[in-house]
Amino acid sequence: LFSTHEQAGAGLVYWHPKGGRIRTIIEDFWRMRHYEGGYEILYTPHIGRSWLWETSGHLDFYRDSMYSPMDIEGQEFPKKMRGYAAEEVRMYLRSVAEEFQQLNLQNQEFQESIGQLKDQLDEIRSREQMLQKTLVSAQAMSDEMKTGARRESDVLIREARVKSERILEQAQDQLSRIEAEISRTRLERNSFDSRLRTILEEHIAMLDLRESEREEHENLRFMHRRSGSEAG
Repeated sequence: LFSTHEQAGAGLVYWHPKGGRIRTIIEDFWRMRHYEGGYEILYTPHIGRSWLWETSGHLDFYRDSMYSPMDIEGQEFPKKMRGYAAEEVRMYLRSVAEEFQQLNLQNQEFQESIGQLKDQLDEIRSREQMLQKTLVSAQAMSDEMKTGARRESDVLIREARVKSERILEQAQDQLSRIEAEISRTRLERNSFDSRLRTILEEHIAMLDLRESEREEHENLRFMHRRSGSEAG
């Protein structure tokens, strides 16, 4: 992902292609989280006076891990015939030292940001694993509830079926009793009709007998009157 080289200086990172891609992803994520948190991105110059970093506290905090700008400024170059413009070299070295210092500070800040982002990624992964476990538990609970509901519904269906069969049997028994009662009532009615018919027939026969006796009696009286009339 990256490498460092003593020739370039301690803490200076050479990002390889894969490392550069990861760094880009992390920086994009870092910016997105800052924007989501209501922060704005501020870009500052890469070069600044040393007193600025002394004021901010960066210089004292990162001094031990930095490639000292003083080493650059104090670098001695051998002089040869015709030499070189010493003042221009010193100015150049001072400029390089300041820029190098700025790069060191930025590198430290990036390292801190990377560490924070790694912690955030670990937290996100932990939450993701927890969420995954929760989803698995919820799925298992859902399956268990479905199984329980299916089992309960089967029990209710069986109970309803038994109850309906019992009600049907009771209805059939009641129907049989009603049919038996109807048959008994029909027999009683037929018996009553037969007795009534017999009584009526006997009564009619008695009336006919009385009528016959009355006619016979009238005939006897008529004959008696006639015989008495002939005798006179």
